[in-house]
Amino acid sequence: MSLARVDKIPDKVTNVVFGELAASTLRQALHNSNEPGEILTFPDDLSFGPINPADGLPRERWINDNFHLLPEQWEIFPINMAPFFHSISSPESKIMCWVCNNSIYEYCGFGEIIRQIGGENLYFISTMDLDVSAFKQADTPKEEIPLRLAHMSPLIASHLVGREVLVSASLRAVRGATWQRIRNENAPLRTIGLQGVESVSISYFDSILLAHLGSDWRPMRSVVTYAAIAANPNDYFRVDMIVLAGRLNALIREGRIETAGSATDYMSVNVRLR
Repeated sequence: MSLARVDKIPDKVTNVVFGELAASTLRQALHNSNEPGEILTFPDDLSFGPINPADGLPRERWINDNFHLLPEQWEIFPINMAPFFHSISSPESKIMCWVCNNSIYEYCGFGEIIRQIGGENLYFISTMDLDVSAFKQADTPKEEIPLRLAHMSPLIASHLVGREVLVSASLRAVRGATWQRIRNENAPLRTIGLQGVESVSISYFDSILLAHLGSDWRPMRSVVTYAAIAANPNDYFRVDMIVLAGRLNALIREGRIETAGSATDYMSVNVRLR
């Protein structure tokens, strides 16, 4: 998709990002570029749990009942969804979403934004569309550029500032139809890959988690980290860490995994197969 610079900017510009790391990166990139605009972090991760409707309190209960985690420990705030959408609903504001369409977290969040925000003030910046030629010398190999804003340096992110594209009627129709299908399915998990976005069972990634466990003790943090690397190949971010940590917690409670340490703190507990 070609990128077009937009010259006419309303008085208020609101950048929407996914995750606090992305917010920190963009804050510095905007400062370096001397560009105005507030930054809001999408408050929830709609890649898991009930999304039709995506009500805050039921989603918080679902995370507690199924993942046995406190959402705020993972920078997930389902209860803030309604205030978030209220804050970006002003027709006088220009809303710019920084999105990696290969990330299930960001894809789902952007889908909900498109569903709830109409009008002609919704734009997006595809973080996958960065021209890498600006970051390499003629005699050096092609540099790998991070696909997600959260993984970029502020210097790299600054090259995307001002490259927003209007969410067109055709894009709105296509993404809206896909997101409505996913909402209707209302599955416990969603993932993304070469076949696009699909609804999957809550145990979909269990085999990857279990493959990183054996008879020896291993830190739960290491199991989750290596499982995340294995589960997210080929430039797709198919599942987030909270899902893997939550499923490992569930498997512990089912008695399939033994623990040593505080089972409430996945950073410190050791785990092994029974």
